[in-house]
Order: sequence, then structure tokens, then C-alpha cells
Amino acid sequence: TRVVQIDLYPTLLELAGAARNPRQQLDGVSLMPLLTSAGRLRERPLYFHYPSYTGYTGPFSSVIHRDWKLLRYYNAADGRHQLFDLKSDPYELRDLVTGNPDRERELSRMLDAFLRDSGAELPLTNPAYNPAKPSTVTKHFPYGVSLRHRADAEKRLQESLLK
Repeated sequence: TRVVQIDLYPTLLELAGAARNPRQQLDGVSLMPLLTSAGRLRERPLYFHYPSYTGYTGPFSSVIHRDWKLLRYYNAADGRHQLFDLKSDPYELRDLVTGNPDRERELSRMLDAFLRDSGAELPLTNPAYNPAKPSTVTKHFPYGVSLRHRADAEKRLQESLLK
């Protein structure tokens, strides 16, 4: 069962016996069934939306559904996607988007519906953008760094399991 930070608020509300403000949109679910061993959480997609630039990446959105994760990058002219099978590749080292067009389409539609239904703000195109000028932000996640660290971590984990 995947849980995320947005699940903490509804959990604390339930734990405290406090009523939810009806004007608030709760995106998370209470984790009390897991904490009390009283039940399970229903399977649900998890959505993430970062429409801004940070020190590490440009704007992107993603959805995790079952064992699959789709990433959509907004600063790529082609609306670049990445697709990962989290069950077989938890470190997201192997992009499977090329060989899985149906899965990409399914998750992309789910992400589109979520963004539309939640009224998410999407990044705006910068008319002054010049691809020839150096950028202070990498085009996508800094693969050279993150993949190397992930690969090193995966190698250390595998080595420790073999001991």
C-alpha cells in the first residue's frame, strides 16, 4: 500500500475526532485502517504536479497507478514522457515508454483527467525562450547525477543482499 504525505492530514483529523472543514478539498485518505490493523486502503492512483522550476528540475507532473509510474515533462517541446515499472525497477533506471504505448496512453489520460478535474495550473510557454542560451535549470531531472546515485544505491543494496 502506497501512502504519501497528503494522507497525514486526514489521518490526524480522524485520530483527533475532528470534523473536516467542508470547504476544504482533501486529496489524501486516512491511514487509520493501516495503523489500527482494522482494514486496508483501497487501491488508488497517486498524482503529483509541480508546475514550477526548482533548482533541480523543470515543471512536470506524474501519476503512479498500480506498479506503473508516468512522468510528463512540460519543458520539452514534445511533451516528453517517461514510464517506469516500479515493481521490477524501483529506482526508475529503465525508461519503458518506447515499448509500452498502451500503458503510456492509459496513464497519460488519467493524468490529463486529474489535471483538468483539479483545475491544476499548467506552466506557460516562455516566448523569450532561446534553446541556444545556456539554462540554469537542467532540461529534465539531472540524470547524470540521480541515475548514478540510484545505480550506486541499487548496487550496494544488491551486494548487501548477496552477503
